Amino acid sequence: MTNPRPFFHDRLVLLLLTINAFLVAVCVATILLRLGDTSESYIAQYRANLGLDAYKVGGVREVLSFIPFAVIVFAFQLVVGVRMYHIRKRVTHIILLLTTLLLVLTLIVSYSLLTLR
Repeated sequence: MTNPRPFFHDRLVLLLLTINAFLVAVCVATILLRLGDTSESYIAQYRANLGLDAYKVGGVREVLSFIPFAVIVFAFQLVVGVRMYHIRKRVTHIILLLTTLLLVLTLIVSYSLLTLR
């Protein structure tokens, strides 16, 4: 087991973890606050190659699946970051930056799907 103390004392790591935790909280709050009725009228998929049938309608479960996705991504980047920090410090920074990008994309896609409803 690696010692997580140097990981949590790195200022860039703490900054990125704070940003990622904020993005997860914003994603969860945005999804929960934008949910309206629990009918099956949410857009779950968009397939551009299908023409008029491009939008696939789904339920609340498909929209709520963004919440565990964001939490799992945050937990995964934390575990991988702690384990990789003693091997390569820069790889950990790259992992945290890519997680930030992924959480921003999750926020954009979930907001877009909830807006199209």
